[in-house]
Amino acid sequence: MSRNRFLEIMRYLHCNDNQTAVPMNEEGYDPLHKVSPAIDLLNGSFSTNYNFYDKKVQDYEGQESSF
Repeated sequence: MSRNRFLEIMRYLHCNDNQTAVPMNEEGYDPLHKVSPAIDLLNGSFSTNYNFYDKKVQDYEGQESSF
């Protein structure tokens, strides 16, 4: 993908309203404001799946090794 095409896509890809963004150099500025809702959604999904994975790893570590 060309640089210009990437920049054009990024120009229109928003998950949040720009009117609610805090300007740079002000307290509360979030550089990821445009994609924060998507990040929050993914973090919630990953944490749910990680807990399941973590439980499986703990179960496996309790088993005897055949080596």
